[in-house]
Amino acid sequence: MQLTIIESVAADGSPPIPSTIICLGKYFMESWFHDNFNSDELLLLSETGYMNEEVTIEWLKYFIKHTGAGPKQPWNILLMNSYRTDESPEFVLLALANHIQPFEFLSHLIHILQPLDISIF
Repeated sequence: MQLTIIESVAADGSPPIPSTIICLGKYFMESWFHDNFNSDELLLLSETGYMNEEVTIEWLKYFIKHTGAGPKQPWNILLMNSYRTDESPEFVLLALANHIQPFEFLSHLIHILQPLDISIF
């Protein structure tokens, strides 16, 4: 089974939001799930197994919920890989409306600029 997993960390050291798991397919199969899943993970389906605009919007809503972001909250910065679905108007407007400033790393330089590889992992 093909999976894409999205993980996050917070710069202030607060607990990360639970993982997002994107499965290849159109329907969830009961045999995919095990007792070691918490109820907090976000499980999404994608026909390719990768991010698309619908999956990206669902993930951003999940991120907003778990970080407590909102129009009356302090601004946050969201560091991301450069990916076309992160540039959709719906994604950008939803992020900005909830005081999240998306910041994309430059294409083809992620291996140099990615701070988690050097300082966290």
